[in-house]
Amino acid sequence: MISDPVEWLKLVGSIGGLASSGFLIYDRVYRFRPIVYLQPQKGSVYLCVRNVANETLVIDRIDVSPKVFAVSMKGNKDDFVSRVDASVDAMFGTETDGESRTFSVLGPLEERSFQLNALKECDALNSDDKIRIRCIWRTTRRPWPIRLPRHSPPRV
Repeated sequence: MISDPVEWLKLVGSIGGLASSGFLIYDRVYRFRPIVYLQPQKGSVYLCVRNVANETLVIDRIDVSPKVFAVSMKGNKDDFVSRVDASVDAMFGTETDGESRTFSVLGPLEERSFQLNALKECDALNSDDKIRIRCIWRTTRRPWPIRLPRHSPPRV
């Protein structure tokens, strides 16, 4: 049992520090992650990405492994990759060493759908085969809450 009041103060301070560290890790890693889900519509399947943050989200790449689906962004106002281009990229690879050309910018609290087009290889899958869809994204968050001046102001 702790009898010294200073030891009690240390204990309370260390518990507060651990709680603060846990919240900081949660806030930076998990809080504003986009929500990604599959949604069937009109005989097709769409990959929906919802930006839950109040800042712009940049989707750099959407990869499907194994390559049984092509990601099409046709129909979105800012994306110009057609369904044929997405299928050709998925079948033959791209000029950038196999990296996908998927690039999209979502505004704050915006949602965007990407159509998944089944390729011929999809018919060869077994019912227990797993398909992995991976989204590479980044935010436009600044590391500092205030804008620091690039140069110090002149002293008078």
